[in-house]
Order: sequence, then C-alpha cells, then structure tokens
Amino acid sequence: MDKSIDKTDSRESFYVVYQNKKILFISNGFFSLFDCFSSTDDFLKTHQDVQELFTFTNQTRKFYKKLDDTKLLWYESFIENKQKNNRIIFGYKGIEYYYKFFITQSFSALDQYVIYFHSIDNELKKEKKLVQFFYKTQKKIKKLEKLSKHKDKLTLMGEIMENITHQWKQPLTNILFTATAIQFKKSLDRLNDEELDKSVENIIESVNYMSQTVNDFKSFLNEEKQKRVFEIGEIINKIESIIKGNITRFSIDLEINIEKQLYVFGFENELIQSIVNIINNATDALKSKDPRNRKISMTISQTDSKSIITIKDNGGGVQIDIIDKIFEHYFTTKGENGSGIGLHITKEIVENHFRGELKVYNTEVGAVFEIILPLYEFEEITEI
Repeated sequence: MDKSIDKTDSRESFYVVYQNKKILFISNGFFSLFDCFSSTDDFLKTHQDVQELFTFTNQTRKFYKKLDDTKLLWYESFIENKQKNNRIIFGYKGIEYYYKFFITQSFSALDQYVIYFHSIDNELKKEKKLVQFFYKTQKKIKKLEKLSKHKDKLTLMGEIMENITHQWKQPLTNILFTATAIQFKKSLDRLNDEELDKSVENIIESVNYMSQTVNDFKSFLNEEKQKRVFEIGEIINKIESIIKGNITRFSIDLEINIEKQLYVFGFENELIQSIVNIINNATDALKSKDPRNRKISMTISQTDSKSIITIKDNGGGVQIDIIDKIFEHYFTTKGENGSGIGLHITKEIVENHFRGELKVYNTEVGAVFEIILPLYEFEEITEI
C-alpha cells in the first residue's frame, strides 16, 4: 500500500485504509486532529475502528444500531445501502468536527478500501451564516409586513374618521334643529308635552344611530386574538357602517345580495378590512364617473365547497397593462395620495390567513373582484 496517496494530507483532509475489514493504515492528517495518537499502531493499541470516535446524533445512532444487527462495518453499510448523506462527526475534547467521506476500492486488492475524509466545518459555518441571514431576513420581512398592515390600518382609520364625519352630519343637524325648535317654542310658550316627547324621541334616535356607528367602528378596530367561525352575512352591517359615509357622499348605489348563510373560519375583522379595501378602490374609480350612474354590488354565494364574495362596479375597469400588478406591494395608480398596500394586504389576508383566493377581472362596464374562501364544515351529529 502506497502511504503517500494524498499529498494534501492534513487535519482538513486525510484517509484510512481498510483490508479484510481491519484498519491497515491511517494517514498523518488524522493524528493532526487526534493528537493523543502518534501513529496507526499507536491508535490500534486501544481502538479497533475510527467509528469509535464518531459523535452520534439521534439519526446516526439509529443507523449505527442497525450495523450491529447486520454485522457490517460502518463503511460497508454505506456501500451496500448507497447512503447519500456521507457525513460523519468526529468528537474530540468536547468539540465536534464535521467531515464528508468518499469510499474507493483499491485497484491492487479487492478486499482493500480507502476512505477519504474531508473537513466541511467551513462549509457548515457558511451554511449556518446563510441560515442565520435567512431567519434575520424573514424577521425583517415579517416586521415590514406588520408595518404595512399597520399603515393600511391607519389609512383605513383615516377613511373611517372621514366616514364618521359625513355620517354624523345628518344626525347632528337633526339634533341641533330639534333642540333649537324646542327652545324656540318654549320661548313662545307654545311647547306642549306631546311635542316635547316627540322631539326627545327624535334626538334619542339620532344619538342611538351615532352610538351604533361608533360601536361598529370600535368593533372593527379592536385586535382579535383568536380565529373563530362566523357567518359572512353577519359582517355586512359593520361593512355598511364603515363605508356608508363615502357611499352617500359620492351618490353611489350600493346593492347587496346574500344568497345563503355561509360560514368561514378566521379573523372577522380581517375579512371586513379586505372587503372595505376593495369597495374603497371601487369608490375611487367611480368618483370621476357620472354621479347619476355610480354602482357597486356585492353578492355572497356558494360554489361547491367554496364561498364567493363578488364585488362589482361600473367604474370602467382596471387598465389591462396593470391588472396583473395591482396586488403588488406599494403599487398604486393614485400617485402621492395612494399607499399601494391596501390590495396587497387584502390578497395576503385572503390567501394566507383564510387559505382562499383573490381574483380580479374586467367586464364591459367595470371591475370584478372575487374573494373565494373555503367553507367551514360543521361536524354532523348522528342521533342515537
């Protein structure tokens, strides 16, 4: 056996020669790592195989336990089973050293095998750095997504405050007018109990309307902690409260059609946010259209095991050259007035949080958005 097989023999690369299943020779690089041995003969005084210096993981421990049953040497098992993961770990002085190994059969003797070991510690360090970089990047992405959601929420809050302003104008005017009328009639001594009761009822009704509006907005803005099963039709009133100001302000005819009760599983407010985002985009598209013909329709229907929320408008549709881009992060057609995150967040909520699908396409008169969600399947209770 030529003991100068590998001129690069070192701690990083060394080899072991087996003949008749016994160690014939170990190159000097091995002893650079295990400095408690000086030579092959010195090693063989206390050990029979380099396997005795391996460090075992849960996976490798199972593998080597099988060796005991088959009576094969460790490298023979790799040859026989064509193991792809040709990595082993040497343990010495509390430190683990990772190596790849390659097995070749000697040309001079059929019962002689040479096993080359090559250190992969540097490769693993690079892999570890890449993994750390990956996780750091993922954390940054999640942080940016959280900021995007927060920004989208803030944008919605601004629109909500604007909606509240418009929705409260009429009841506030009504309260002011009623209170002024009471005061005026009282000064003329023409206020009777029946008129007073009617006026007070009118004021209470207006206040209740304002209170309900605030409750709907408050419910929407509250952070939900747990997903739950809810009926899609239940959230329609809240959606109407949020968008009513703009719908009234821009003279939009809103038509809602609920074909049947459909249940989904998730965060209710996230679905509200998604629908409001789409309706707000439709509202923006209709602002420049004839105020006598501005329409938005929303239909809740079922196809197979899916619930479909279809939102249509007659605002002219999405330009063909950008229709594939409207869900991209920060893509906007509104210039400085747009954040470009509303529809992106909507797509993320629908597809990642509800495991659904969000589609957009054009008709002859406008755009159509379809939110397709998996139906929640209730367990059937069999009567005994």
